[in-house]
Amino acid sequence: LLDRNLIDYLEPDVFRGLEKLKYLYMSRNKIMSLHPGMFRDMPVLSQLFVFANNITSLRDGVFDGLRQLIKLSLHHNQIETMSPGVFRGLASLAQLRLDDNHLVCDCKLAWIRDLAFKTRHATIECHLPENLRGRSVLSLSPQDFQCGEPVIVRPPVDAKVFMGYSVTLLCRATGSPKPDIVWMRNNVELVANSKMQILEDGSLKILQTGPGDDGSYECRAVNSRGLATAIANVTYINGTENRKNAVDTSVVGV
Repeated sequence: LLDRNLIDYLEPDVFRGLEKLKYLYMSRNKIMSLHPGMFRDMPVLSQLFVFANNITSLRDGVFDGLRQLIKLSLHHNQIETMSPGVFRGLASLAQLRLDDNHLVCDCKLAWIRDLAFKTRHATIECHLPENLRGRSVLSLSPQDFQCGEPVIVRPPVDAKVFMGYSVTLLCRATGSPKPDIVWMRNNVELVANSKMQILEDGSLKILQTGPGDDGSYECRAVNSRGLATAIANVTYINGTENRKNAVDTSVVGV
């Protein structure tokens, strides 16, 4: 029983050697984080109470090894979000409390609705967005989590360049969760380097263009809901003919 102390930090191996411990109560402290794997040596632990602390997030693997855990209380913390793997392996979990936290019920947390329905007694409430504050995730529909497939709203367009020029191919996308942007050239994924730069908004900047930059460039916007693609062709122009069609440090596709 470690309740009502002033504990604010736990060493990763603090519970090593406690293979026979069944109940662990650490509520009403000032604990800020739990380390992945810190309960791994506690195979018969059945109750873990860590409510009324200052925990802000839960990382994958934090509850690994707790196959006999039945009750898990994490309410009255400051948890905002968690990844889908945080509760993996909790085969015996029957009671989960996550109410009175700072949970943001957006698309990143959509998986928690399924977890709540699979757990016999689950108390999980949203803190944000405002229209869902105080709502149990059991009362929400999948649409309430505002998930959306990627949509490329500023696609790249074809470009013609001369030797030594630079060109920026736009690729701006929306979606929830926010899509990751991947660029392909002739079906091979591009890796950012001193010549190819992937900008913060997902656009691709090619520096010091030359004959080797000819090709088909594909922007891929990817999230957990789907994939969107857009293609543009870059053509190298040899010589001075049609120089007016070339681009110099320009953004193509504005």
